[in-house]
Amino acid sequence: GDRTTVSRLDQELASLKAKLAASDAVRDAADKSLEAANKTLAEMAQQADKAHTEKDALNKALAAAHESNDATHQHDLMTTKSLEDATKALADATAENKAREMAQTEMAQKAQKDLDAVKKDLTEAKAKAEAGMLQLGKELEALRKQLAEALKAKDAALAGQKELADGKAKAEAATAQASEDLKK
Repeated sequence: GDRTTVSRLDQELASLKAKLAASDAVRDAADKSLEAANKTLAEMAQQADKAHTEKDALNKALAAAHESNDATHQHDLMTTKSLEDATKALADATAENKAREMAQTEMAQKAQKDLDAVKKDLTEAKAKAEAGMLQLGKELEALRKQLAEALKAKDAALAGQKELADGKAKAEAATAQASEDLKK
């Protein structure tokens, strides 16, 4: 009976080790996904910087247009009509710039939201995998204890058998001796 218990415990131990390896693989995959998400975030930050640079350039162009308008006005080199046209063009450009800026901000916010969701999912998956591994470790420890106890019990049983055999041999020797003595 003891031998089958021990071999069953060995099998359970092997299966737990396999589960532990699988948990490691899950955790590695979660780490890789998190790295990829971080990389995407960095790329998005770069794109946002680029958008800011474009916006600055547009603002500079607008400021330059304003200055040239002022200069034109001061020197009175343009008719009122062409000045009005220039002002309208400037207003159009400003509105267009504003619309583009809003669209870019909206896109960046949405991307950030999506990324945050991915990161949250990954963090949760990682925590689950770690909790699972912790539980497996506890189960493995309990199995190791059971195995050690089963081996102890087996040793005790073997020792008991030896004592019985020794006792039996002594009894037989004593009986033989007694019958020898009777013959005399």
